[in-house]
Amino acid sequence: MPGFENFPQDGNLWVVKWIDKVRIGHKGTTSASISVLLQKLQLSDPKLIHRINATDLQKILSPPANQEVIFTEATILVGSLPDISIGAVFKDRDNVGHLPVEIAHLQIPLGEVSCESRQLDLEIQSHPEWTKSIPYRVLNRFEYALEFKSVSKSHCLVFKTRKIEYVIPRSVIFKTYYAQTHKLAQAFTNGDWPSQIETLIYTKPLESGLRTWADPQTGEWNIVLQLNVSPDLSPLLGIYYFDPYGIKCAESIYKSILKSQINNRREDWFADAKIPFEIFPEKPLKLSVCGYTLKRYSKAPPDAPDRFLVTRILRSSLPELPVINHACFINGQQGEEQIEVDSPAPFTQHNNFKMATDSTKLVVLLHKLHTVVIVPVEVAPDR
Repeated sequence: MPGFENFPQDGNLWVVKWIDKVRIGHKGTTSASISVLLQKLQLSDPKLIHRINATDLQKILSPPANQEVIFTEATILVGSLPDISIGAVFKDRDNVGHLPVEIAHLQIPLGEVSCESRQLDLEIQSHPEWTKSIPYRVLNRFEYALEFKSVSKSHCLVFKTRKIEYVIPRSVIFKTYYAQTHKLAQAFTNGDWPSQIETLIYTKPLESGLRTWADPQTGEWNIVLQLNVSPDLSPLLGIYYFDPYGIKCAESIYKSILKSQINNRREDWFADAKIPFEIFPEKPLKLSVCGYTLKRYSKAPPDAPDRFLVTRILRSSLPELPVINHACFINGQQGEEQIEVDSPAPFTQHNNFKMATDSTKLVVLLHKLHTVVIVPVEVAPDR
């Protein structure tokens, strides 16, 4: 499969357990890459993936202590990030299926302010019943097996409700808001944001009068998209271009990458991407996600919350935004040319933004591609 040439080609099934660690090309000579942690499955036939039940799944997520767990690490180009997620199963570099996942719905009142940010190797306060000699962290071996040394610096956002504690890897946030498409992922990792925005938005005035600007009278955002940039990105690009907080978040990505390399040019960047817009109580952040309910600690009290690892954000709400009008710029060999739009409006309005396909359509699409099997579950009221 294009983009996954570094994956094992040994006839075994390998499941993606973690995605993080971005490495940028030295002096721009190569594209940025990101590491994928793979775990070898005991299954040998891809046809058996859809038969995995809850018990089988728990043994894959957290194998018994006496079972040898084999991991390997491979790299992919950051531009391939939209094509892969935690739980995807590969055989001889081909995506042959996906572990079954649960779907949950979150409502986060104040966005990141309502959450805690944790690094995987940070020890946190444990339950009173926890064995004192064993460190307690945001993800533990009995819950979710990882090759800890390679992912210990990864960051997660933790959102707690009365019954469930959601663990959202920052790399999943990065993929959702900053690497949703190949071009977007490349823009955020190829250089500082002000120099890369031009790969997505045409910012110079055009002879036709079209230009990327915010109308001070109406408040509308007008965006001229570069060729092959999806209109669905208009709201996010508008946030990254016009909104002060969104601009700050966008610029922080490459700044953080460079900061991680202050002492070592070959140092990896562990994603610490933030949700790129401010959330207010009157309009909380709503997320539809998929992932796994993790194994409970055997001595945990009955009222201890379950823990849910988010592996993918399927849908995200957005804050109240101005009317967004978009047009597309074409640069042909005969000179600059613009796509004609219906009169009188020089732009196409685009307000209906979805971070992902409708979940029902998503299942059909992914079944067709033989990449993901989503198993809907009964969702608790506070999910």
